[in-house]
Parts: sequence; C-alpha cells; structure tokens
Amino acid sequence: TMQKIQYLIIALLCAVAQGAWAADYNVGTADELRSAIESEATNITLTDNITVDKHLTISREITINLGGFTLSGNSTASTSSESFSCIFVVSDAGNLTLSNGTLADADNSATPKTDHSGGAIVNKGTATLTNVNISNCKGSYGGAICNYGTVTFEGGTITGCTGSSYGGAVYVVSGGTFTMTGGVITDCTGDDGGAIYIQEGGTFTMSGGSIKNCTSVNHSGGAINNHGTCTVSGGTITGNRAKNYGGGVYTSKSITMSGKPYIKDNEGSNLYLDGSSTKINCGAFRSGAKIGVSQSDYDSQSFAPSYFNHNKGIYPTTIFSADVSGFEVELVSDVPYIQTN
Repeated sequence: TMQKIQYLIIALLCAVAQGAWAADYNVGTADELRSAIESEATNITLTDNITVDKHLTISREITINLGGFTLSGNSTASTSSESFSCIFVVSDAGNLTLSNGTLADADNSATPKTDHSGGAIVNKGTATLTNVNISNCKGSYGGAICNYGTVTFEGGTITGCTGSSYGGAVYVVSGGTFTMTGGVITDCTGDDGGAIYIQEGGTFTMSGGSIKNCTSVNHSGGAINNHGTCTVSGGTITGNRAKNYGGGVYTSKSITMSGKPYIKDNEGSNLYLDGSSTKINCGAFRSGAKIGVSQSDYDSQSFAPSYFNHNKGIYPTTIFSADVSGFEVELVSDVPYIQTN
C-alpha cells in the first residue's frame, strides 16, 4: 500500500542519515580519536588539545579537522620496532587530509626502522596538509615528515623541527613526491639538508611559500639538498646556511627553474651546482625572479644552456648573479656562463 511505501522510504532515509552521522565524529580525547580512526569515521573534528602516546595508523581515506587545537605526539622517543613516536603513519592505502591546527612535540628520532622515522608524519600513501602547523618535532629521516608517497603542503608552517640524519623538515624517499604550494618552513635543522632532503628517485616541487632560517649542520643544502628531481617555479629561499655547500640549495642533479623564484641572501652560496653535468633547466621566468648561483666547475661549462629557449630578449643577469667574489655571469656564444671578471 501507499502507506507502507511511505514507511519504507522514511526508514530508508533515517538509515542513510544515521550512516552519515556515524561517519562524522567530534573527538576530545586520545581514546576517542583512535577509536574514530579505527571505526567507519571519514570526517573527524577535534574539540580539544590531544596527546597520543603512540602513532595513529591511517589505512583508508580520512579527513581530520584539527579545529584550531594541538595534536601532540610522544616527546619521549620510542625504541620499539612496532610502536612509533610519530603522530601519523599513513599506509600505502591511506589518504589523509589534515587541516586547521597544530602537530607538535613528537620525538621519533630513535625509531629503529628507518622507514618509520619521520618526526610527525610517516607517509606511504597520500597526505594533504592545509593550514597545518608542525612544530618542535624530531625524526632521523625528516624532522617533520618522512615521505614515500605523495604529500601536498598547501599552507601553514613547519618550524623548529630537527632531522638527526637527513632533512630538518622533510625527507623525500625514492619514489616519493612532496609538493609545496604555500606555507613556511623555518628554523629547522638537519645534519644533512636543513629543511628538505631529496633522495635519488624522489621528487620535490615548490611553486609558492618560503623556506628560511634553516641549517644543514654538518653537510650541504641549508634549505634543500637535492639528489633527485627538484623543480622550483616560485616562493622564496632566504636566510639559510650550510656547513659545506649551498647555503640555500645544493644539488647534485640538474634542477628545473621557471616563474618567480627568489633564492638570495643565504649564507655562502645560494644555489650550488655540483658537477660539470649539473645544470639549471630553464623555463620562462617572470619579473622579480632572482637566483644567486655558484658551481663546482667554473668557466668550462654553461650553468644554464637552455636559458634563451624561453627567455628571449631578457639578459641573464636580470635573473642570475654569481655568488663567488671575482666571478660574474657573462654570455659566451650566446649562452650564460659564470666566469672570472
């Protein structure tokens, strides 16, 4: 009858609504957060500051709104091979969207498994961070993030993090991709790579934001140490320092640059090209782009042989300057070189 059909429709709508409500969780304690992640929750919102004593595993698609609160990790580094002191481990099948709050105070630097040694996040799947601040975290491979998968950093800060081995902020593993479209990475310290360390086979792309005041304590690349694929089309890299080469950027592989990057005012060299085959692959630059350059092999090789392919009529010194005293950027056979003046 029509009345029965109406009852069935109402029951069905109620079931759907209950399912939708069940998928949305508000949590205010560590137990509630862990339970929500382990249940069917797809949207989780924090209602208070929370501290977790061991990592949270993300193995499916989950959105977590930190709600302006702080999610803190274990400040005592775990030596267990099963329980890690980072805040999140995103598995191969995991997809974490994180927004609007802070991850703090996780010390994962003693983890015996190198594949779980990022300070706040170990990502093997997909992670998107929007308006997220990561502060005072420690890891041996990435003070804030160790990335095997795909991470997009869209805004927020990574500040005061320490990578005891590589990458004061981020370690990009072979096969991993880290994309920075905005935000600030500042005051991070790594033994090798003050902010970003890109392993051979890893990919880092920067189109916006800034990396500043970071330090590579014992090696190279105050902001970025690149051995993989690195593309910079925007953003600023300033005020960084390294013990060896590349106060701003050190690269052993050719690097791609275009748009409006500003890589200046770093201690020592701004961009250090290591090796005679290491070049800048140039796209079209925009007004305001400024890059200081130095090389391990001066005079004999052009540092940017593709410059005029996309920048006809724009003299290279508009964009590039030589970092080392006594050298300058000059044209040789219509190709930019760094030569003695």
